[in-house]
Amino acid sequence: DGCLWESGTSFDESGRPTLQFGCRGLVYLQLRVRFLNFDQHSGLASVYPSAAMYLIEALASLRDQDMNVKIDGFYDGVVPPTEADRRMMAKIDPEVEQRRKLVGFERLVRDPKPEKVIEQLLFTPTCNIAGVTIGYQGPGSKTVLP
Repeated sequence: DGCLWESGTSFDESGRPTLQFGCRGLVYLQLRVRFLNFDQHSGLASVYPSAAMYLIEALASLRDQDMNVKIDGFYDGVVPPTEADRRMMAKIDPEVEQRRKLVGFERLVRDPKPEKVIEQLLFTPTCNIAGVTIGYQGPGSKTVLP
C-alpha cells in the first residue's frame, strides 16, 4: 500500500521534485513565562527573576551538546533502519556540499558521512525551535526585565 500526500515540501532546495516516504509528526507549543506582575527596569535583574533567561535556559535544556534530545521518552518507539533500509540508503547521495553552498550552513550538526546523513534525515526524530519572541516587542528599545 502507498499514499502520495502533498505536504508542502514537494520540491527540494534546488527545485527538484521529491517523493517522501513516511512522515515525522509535529508538536507545536506556545510557552509563556511570567515572574513579575509588570515589566521592571533591567537594572533590577540582579535581584528580580528574569522570565526571559528562565525561558532561554529551559529551551537550551532540550538537547545536549551532541544534539541528542533530552526529553524523557523522546526516542521511545523509534524503529532503527533495517539492513534493506541501509542498502537503499547507500544508493542515495545526500549532496551535502551542494546543499551547503545553496542553503549556507558551515557544517552539519551530526556525523557528516553520507550514509549517516541519509540515516539522520530518514530515521532520526528532531526537536526544533521554530521561533522565539521574548521581552519588549514595540518600536525602538526599552530596558526592561520582562
